[in-house]
Amino acid sequence: MLVGILLNILIHPFLHFLLGEEGPVFRLTYSGLLTLLSFLILCWLVLFFYWLKYTSFQTNVGTKDLKITLTENISKLKRSLAQEIIFIVGIFAVLFVSGRAFSQYLGNGDFWDIFHPDILISMGLMMFMIAFYIYRRTNVYRKNISELQQYLNELDEGLNR
Repeated sequence: MLVGILLNILIHPFLHFLLGEEGPVFRLTYSGLLTLLSFLILCWLVLFFYWLKYTSFQTNVGTKDLKITLTENISKLKRSLAQEIIFIVGIFAVLFVSGRAFSQYLGNGDFWDIFHPDILISMGLMMFMIAFYIYRRTNVYRKNISELQQYLNELDEGLNR
């Protein structure tokens, strides 16, 4: 996505020239540039998030004790859940702040002018989406954590016999 956006910014002025029109023309408006910039920022945030998740999750080595491995995986999943919740809230906060800032810059209202019914409805829907997405991700993580915890409990019972 980042490559596509950067190519769009670089090729767009010359596209009309390549299609047979006169000379390179930069037809990108401030609104279009801000949209591309917001997509670029979102892409960087997503890349940073997955880089953070990739670097924090280490590969398990088969020579370790199974009990230690299960305990480490449970703690890693809990940490990963916290990172994902922070990312979800952060991405929606960035979307809201950048949307309001771009709206003010383009002359569509003041940044703090949030008490219009349409903005309040969109904020409510955004909060509902955040809550629903966090609920879904939390359920998936809890299911995986409880499954690993069940394996750990079965291992403890087997060792205590």
